Amino acid sequence: MLCTILLGNVTVNSALSILMTDLTSGLMGLVVSTAIIVIFGEIIPQAVCSRYALIVGAHTTWLVWFFVALTFPISFPISAILDKVLGEEVGNILSKSQMKRMFEMLESENVIKSAERKIITAALELQEKTAEQVMTKIDDVYMLEINTLLSHKTLREIYAKGFSRIPIYEKTKDNIVGILMARDLILINPDKALITLK
Repeated sequence: MLCTILLGNVTVNSALSILMTDLTSGLMGLVVSTAIIVIFGEIIPQAVCSRYALIVGAHTTWLVWFFVALTFPISFPISAILDKVLGEEVGNILSKSQMKRMFEMLESENVIKSAERKIITAALELQEKTAEQVMTKIDDVYMLEINTLLSHKTLREIYAKGFSRIPIYEKTKDNIVGILMARDLILINPDKALITLK
């Protein structure tokens, strides 16, 4: 597609320069053809397309495909040869490490917050992590036994830990029987009645 557009652009520019040279003197033809190309080929299309790009694109699609078909016999072999000689066109793709550096730069410029950068960076690293790397060992997990009394001390301890979900076990830590949602404890008043998790 790019070769087609470039080939079409070069053809039109060359034809206009030859026509202007034939109609006027050599220097005058150069000046007039350059002025026409700059005004009608650069300035006006860019001004119109910067404001109405989608509308212009929607109404001129047929024209683009017409010129693609017209120049295809010449542009396709040229692009195929260039791909073989120069290699496939490289897109603007960032590696994960480049993206991490970019987010660090955005954080230093106060475009994003530190917490946002950490979330994005963690998402980039997610595919390489295993469950073993992020899990907490069962012995280190904050858990409560099912018969635990919800006293002032227990509630303070739960709030101090700051977990939203607390596993509940019966007899041994390997026997988890449920999950306590910390938000469910808001309405509990241990002064009125001591209740257990059971």
